[in-house]
Amino acid sequence: MEVVGRANSAAELQVKVTLANTPEELRDELKKRMGTATTGFDSPEDDSPKIWFAALRDAATEEGHITPMALAHALRRRSSNAEVPTVIEHAMAAGLLFEQEQDLWCLLGEQRSV
Repeated sequence: MEVVGRANSAAELQVKVTLANTPEELRDELKKRMGTATTGFDSPEDDSPKIWFAALRDAATEEGHITPMALAHALRRRSSNAEVPTVIEHAMAAGLLFEQEQDLWCLLGEQRSV
């Protein structure tokens, strides 16, 4: 096996895999939309994708719908300092969410809490 890259966290790995699986002609645009290839987490005390995922599940209705306000409340309840657009972008890049309409996202099936 050949090591083609290293990641310092699961979130950074997720970004690298997403970029690697994106057609080359679209990578630059995706990089701009996602931000840098690093997560921006400076210490273990900072937010993690695990906290974000839990907040997404908390914010989702029974139908799986998520609004910015519901997600903001769920993030604050979990003591997250993450911005809603950042969490949404990462979740969409990971395939957890899709935008149903402006300011309304849908958490995909198996990700919903029961």
